[in-house]
Amino acid sequence: MICFMNTKIKVPVRFIVVFFLSVCCIGPAALAQHYFLDTGFAHTGIDTFRGNIATGIIHRPVYVLPQVDNKKIVLVGAIWQGTSVEVMRVNYDGSFDTTFNDSGKVVATHSYIQTAPSAATLYDTSKIITASQWLDINTGWEYISVFNFNSNGSLNTGFGTGGVAMVGLSAAPIYSYPYACGVQSDGKIVIMGGTSIGGIETYGLTRLLPNGTVDASYGSAGIEIDPCQMLDTPQGTSPNEALATCGYMQPDNKFVVAGMFTDSGNIYNAYQCFIVRHNTDGSPDMNFGEANGITLIKAPNQDYQATAIAADSMGNSYVLTHIQRWSPPFSDSNFAVIKLDPNGRRVSTYGYNGVSYLQLPVANAYSYGFAVQKDGNAILSNIYHDYTTGFADKFIVYRLDTSGKLDTSFNTNSCIITQRDSNRHDLCIAAAVQPDGKILLAGYDTFSATSICMRFTNYHDTLPSSVQQVLPPASPAFTGYVFPNPAFGDKIFIHYSNTGYPGAGALQLYDVSGRLMDYQTESLLSGNGDIIYKAPAGIPAGTYYIVLRNGHDEKQVHAVTLFK
Repeated sequence: MICFMNTKIKVPVRFIVVFFLSVCCIGPAALAQHYFLDTGFAHTGIDTFRGNIATGIIHRPVYVLPQVDNKKIVLVGAIWQGTSVEVMRVNYDGSFDTTFNDSGKVVATHSYIQTAPSAATLYDTSKIITASQWLDINTGWEYISVFNFNSNGSLNTGFGTGGVAMVGLSAAPIYSYPYACGVQSDGKIVIMGGTSIGGIETYGLTRLLPNGTVDASYGSAGIEIDPCQMLDTPQGTSPNEALATCGYMQPDNKFVVAGMFTDSGNIYNAYQCFIVRHNTDGSPDMNFGEANGITLIKAPNQDYQATAIAADSMGNSYVLTHIQRWSPPFSDSNFAVIKLDPNGRRVSTYGYNGVSYLQLPVANAYSYGFAVQKDGNAILSNIYHDYTTGFADKFIVYRLDTSGKLDTSFNTNSCIITQRDSNRHDLCIAAAVQPDGKILLAGYDTFSATSICMRFTNYHDTLPSSVQQVLPPASPAFTGYVFPNPAFGDKIFIHYSNTGYPGAGALQLYDVSGRLMDYQTESLLSGNGDIIYKAPAGIPAGTYYIVLRNGHDEKQVHAVTLFK
């Protein structure tokens, strides 16, 4: 059993004020949009789990899975340089869940696992399925290794052999690599992954019964390979390839798949993005998509490399793609998010004809995690390489609004950039949205063998009722923001714009229970002004709310987190 140490962030003995970027809120509607680190999670909003570089134990989560009951959070990954699957489960507050393998973590080993889990899902609220690539060293063939964990962290011994099942997606020589999985309402497990036919890349699906054996009623003898027959309809002189890279199971047990399709008629062999849906028997759903059961997104001499897919509560699908241009001038065009309606057709009001093309405001960002909130706001989590601070890597998260535009109300530059401290190499790999709307990010520090999980919340989630009572109606006459973000030191700077009522005003400080912690009068200017506020000595670390009032009782609220 591997032993972890749950380390907390050490902060200097002085106030460190951390705000979410450009806080400028007027009324409950505006407050509900801005996000900041949730101090109800591991005290700081950041939870860490440390390994040991010397022994090769580097914990690398690749999935973060919130349970539907909103009580637990599951992290799935691997120990670097080890043939293992690592699963950790934490409580809602970020502490280890000791009902899970007595420690909140489990490491399941299986010889010759090639990769970290590249597919994972939850079922029956708290049971866990993971899938990795497995190498048969005798034949050189590559299979998919499926692990089935009970809700207490033990392997389900009624599944496969000791809780592990092996499956291949092709005839000999077997090559299989998992990309997505889902559990049907009847307990059957669908695995989607990459394979090949005669050396040509394609994808396939298989279904396992609850006991881990292949379901022969699915597809052809349990396997559906190249179900859309894209390999049989060449568009040029070279063989085409269909590389499915992501997918998810709908509530009706149909499986939506997105990937990349090579257009061999193009001299640069560019990838088109394809999206298809499979019926419960594995066959393609011909009622889905814009033509012949498929939706294709393409442009001359440009790659659309699908990297992630998610859905909102209305059944719309969102596909995150990386775009690369293959004709001069060669360049990366960052990302695009494609929105399809429940029938697989592009939503014309989203972006440009269903595709939102993104040139991200922060350069040197690479997108990995992707999730969608219930109302259709898309979340992109990225790795941000900050070359100005010794090549440090940081977590960065963006949000798109329901029209596909960068959401400027989310934060300054439509993003939050978070780093535990300077010169860290924190790589953000996964993103998820909890049932309550809070945003989870997960990744690891490549230099310190540390797993990282962060949670972000918004004002409306945490405002106590006593503070909500002082919120004003929306008014353009009295606005403001707190800066810098983050701020280091014991002073809080507030910039305001007061176009209506100069003169006597007031500043109040509330804690999260709604208790008034400080009060002082302020002389407010007409127009723009600044206040330097020093938090009172002796108050404990935590989240607080600054309420600033002008002479007409117009108010603005700013959330701040104080560390001591």
